[in-house]
Amino acid sequence: MFKEVAQPSVNAMMDLVAIGMKIPETAVFPPGINSIEIALNVLNDAYHMNHRNGEIGSYDAVKVGEQHYKMVCRNPYPTDFDYGIIYGLVRRFCPLNTRFTVTVDETAPNRQKGADSTTYIVTWRSA
Repeated sequence: MFKEVAQPSVNAMMDLVAIGMKIPETAVFPPGINSIEIALNVLNDAYHMNHRNGEIGSYDAVKVGEQHYKMVCRNPYPTDFDYGIIYGLVRRFCPLNTRFTVTVDETAPNRQKGADSTTYIVTWRSA
């Protein structure tokens, strides 16, 4: 299905991001998540809770600083889908009056350029 949705078209990127953003709304997550930091750190656990069999890869959270993480995504999914998952996850567990950004780390390897992983930068702050 992802290969079909990812075919070059006007809406492919937006469709994949939108599908990814829905995942944190419907997927099973471990209990007790009450912050962005915890959510990012348990994303890999939730990913494995919602999949069966096969080599599915990982989502690795790397703390860079207070309210600053890198998410290294090594999985078979399109990068735009991963972006949507991370954005949706941060939005779901974001405290009120908090602003956040999710961007591709242009200095890191990228699956769209043949690498095994893509890294995203996640930052947030109270408004």
